[in-house]
Amino acid sequence: MVAQSVGFNVPRTCISNDPQDIRAFVEKADYKVVFKAFTPAIWEDLSERQFVTMTSRPDKELMLDDASLSYSPAIWQEEIKKAFELRITMFGEVAVTVKIDSQATDGGKVDWRAAGHDIPVNDHRLDVATYNCCRRLMQSLGLAFGSIDAIVDQSGKIWFLEVNPSAQFLWIEDINPEIDLLGPYLHMLAGHELGTATPRLSEVLADEEYLSFESALRETHEEAISSFKSYE
Repeated sequence: MVAQSVGFNVPRTCISNDPQDIRAFVEKADYKVVFKAFTPAIWEDLSERQFVTMTSRPDKELMLDDASLSYSPAIWQEEIKKAFELRITMFGEVAVTVKIDSQATDGGKVDWRAAGHDIPVNDHRLDVATYNCCRRLMQSLGLAFGSIDAIVDQSGKIWFLEVNPSAQFLWIEDINPEIDLLGPYLHMLAGHELGTATPRLSEVLADEEYLSFESALRETHEEAISSFKSYE
């Protein structure tokens, strides 16, 4: 695995839709695992409530259902007991790191996305060794941009989960305006020719017409998030 080769700790992992392989992996881990489908699904019931699949803990009923395991290719990993989580957004060799305090939420302990915009997000100073792992990972994969998700366990050890080369990132600055992500992004696009005169997200979104549009969009988003049901 590339992440391990550049120095990251990676949880034991099984990527499969073979029921026997999955059961063997889960039993070896004493059922202390989580799983994430390759392709997320969002749907509505007859009352227009929205549902979404997220990273979840399996139950015994699922583990006995060959059809569900076979028809849903997934990433299975040993569950790491979290202290908090990191989102490391790489713009070239510039890393913007935030601490996601998922364990302080009611619904986001297994998958912080389930907490929506209520998730606590704060600036975090990344240690040099982990930054170098991130830089080597991006170089090895040939990526100029990517968002790296990691867990910090209760002993302070950092565990790599994934890197997303097309991840959303301005939501971080939206939740916490003190964290600048738009600036590094513009620098990357412009080849670092913008100097220091890059706008902040709050300035870009100051137009009244856009603010009206964004407000309506946020209301729709919050309604959807509030009706999500995570299979935790």
